[in-house]
Amino acid sequence: MSILQKIKYAYHFVKGKNFLIENDILNALKEFNLATKYNSDDYELYIYKALSEFLMKEFDNAMMTYQYSLNLVEENYKLNIDEKQYLKTYILDDLLQIFYILKKFENISKYISLYKECSFDIKNIQANILENFPKRNY
Repeated sequence: MSILQKIKYAYHFVKGKNFLIENDILNALKEFNLATKYNSDDYELYIYKALSEFLMKEFDNAMMTYQYSLNLVEENYKLNIDEKQYLKTYILDDLLQIFYILKKFENISKYISLYKECSFDIKNIQANILENFPKRNY
């Protein structure tokens, strides 16, 4: 990735996060979509993009994006095992809701099994991951 591409990616990613914080989901999603043109392997980008799609009730898109982000998390060599497991639970929380909404009951049991397999020690997770992806109480 060239320096210009990195700058464009960072610009759209940060802008998207800011829109998400401001609860401007439509503009957040637009920025995340632009950012994907410059970086297709950042798990954070795809988690935020999926969250935006989920909030926009674009459930089919959110489902695919969350599934893609699961793969990115699993393949990321910079994350330790506990960080991967934590992020997987974060993603699976929303995926299970999406499957329920879309009445894809055949997927629910598979993903519940994946969820139950996840275990992590919170002490081994970087603070920025916990801040960026806090546990949610539904």
